[in-house]
Amino acid sequence: MEREIIYKNSIDSDLIIKISLEDESAKEIIASAYRKILYRYNGNVSTVIRELSIPRQSFYNKLRKYGIDLKTIRKR
Repeated sequence: MEREIIYKNSIDSDLIIKISLEDESAKEIIASAYRKILYRYNGNVSTVIRELSIPRQSFYNKLRKYGIDLKTIRKR
């Protein structure tokens, strides 16, 4: 399955990356993106979901799917 990931970079242009979600490296890229935004906001889920414009439950599902431990991120 192919999906598009849209990342808004610092110069306000959209970078669209097409990846196959079956590819292990693609999953690592997505997990890394979630970790980075969590670190940026010190694990504050409310801020992250507002920034990503996704429902809270969907966000928690993604954390489980990609094996991201929110408690570890908040301890940093």
